[in-house]
Amino acid sequence: MTGLNDFTDEGLMFLWAKLVDIVKYETADLVTTDDEWGRLRITTKSGRPFVCVQVMQRHVSVFSLPMGYHPDILPVSLRDRKSGRVTLKFVGERDPLIEKVAKLLQNSRTIIDDY
Repeated sequence: MTGLNDFTDEGLMFLWAKLVDIVKYETADLVTTDDEWGRLRITTKSGRPFVCVQVMQRHVSVFSLPMGYHPDILPVSLRDRKSGRVTLKFVGERDPLIEKVAKLLQNSRTIIDDY
């Protein structure tokens, strides 16, 4: 379990919280399976992983399973944050692209039954 004292960089707490607010808003009708400081996991109603926001040592990652199956749902503006097949990487809470995560989740919702 990740506790407040486990954050490597205090600024990551605020970045994580900002991303979590966006994810929770866009996935309010889905299932929260893990919600503790440093990690949020959301699944579909059928139990399939949908999105995860997790603090890493020097950044916060957003893992989007639908993006792995349908890479075209990633908004062009977020391409610079992509660090893996299903992973976006953010390092600062003032990153203007954070708000674009909402668009990724909206796009993901359109294919929720197709991945």
